[in-house]
Amino acid sequence: MTLKTTLLASVALCGLMAAPALARSSAPNFHLAGRSSLPLTAHVKTNAHVDKATHFTSTVTFSASLSVSEYYKQKIDLLGESWFLTTTSGTCIQPTKQKWVGLPKKTTYAKVGHTAITGTTANCPDQGPFTFQTITYDLVTIPANPLKKDKDTVAGNLVANNFDGYDLKLVATVDISFTK
Repeated sequence: MTLKTTLLASVALCGLMAAPALARSSAPNFHLAGRSSLPLTAHVKTNAHVDKATHFTSTVTFSASLSVSEYYKQKIDLLGESWFLTTTSGTCIQPTKQKWVGLPKKTTYAKVGHTAITGTTANCPDQGPFTFQTITYDLVTIPANPLKKDKDTVAGNLVANNFDGYDLKLVATVDISFTK
């Protein structure tokens, strides 16, 4: 499939990245919704929460494989994420402000940036559109040995401060391997 025909719906990522039930019963159930131009796999690690905590951090590591011949000098949406919560009435709401911090401008092989895209999420299919904060990746240097050891990494934090009284941080890492 080409990049243009590949659209990873947020269904798989939502299931992997939903924040765990919080320790205090009055805390809202925060979620992450995601989109990508690539099929990604994820490992999720979320810190345990203590009563009266107002800062929550989730750590996610994604793995992706890029075809050098297909993606060389093709800017892609590597990863798009958004925090949201569901109210007691079933309405999904997003923070008014959330942003990527700590993203590099470039990696060993690519230029990195960020933008925003809109879309829907499986958890709230009749609501939206949602705004996803997206990491862009533009492969500008061909890896010398793409099938063996050459890899790339993009890491950053998606931060939403004072969202329903909570400070949220997604620590995201995307490990990229290459194929010809």
